[in-house]
Amino acid sequence: MNGFENYLAAAFERKKVPLTVVADQARAAYVIMGTSEGKKPGAMKMLVFGQIHADGDQTTAEACAKHLKEKLEKQ
Repeated sequence: MNGFENYLAAAFERKKVPLTVVADQARAAYVIMGTSEGKKPGAMKMLVFGQIHADGDQTTAEACAKHLKEKLEKQ
């Protein structure tokens, strides 16, 4: 997933999601598939926050981890 799996693995750890990211699909209990599309921060965001790089992958991974953890806890 173009490196997004690294953000997802870190988010799983931070959010204490009881899953481990594995490279071999045969070892996986669940499979997450998708694409990741980068978006650069706008000019105003760069001026106000001094932000050069978008943090969308990290934000998206943490949101995924949060919602996945909630679903797993309901099972």
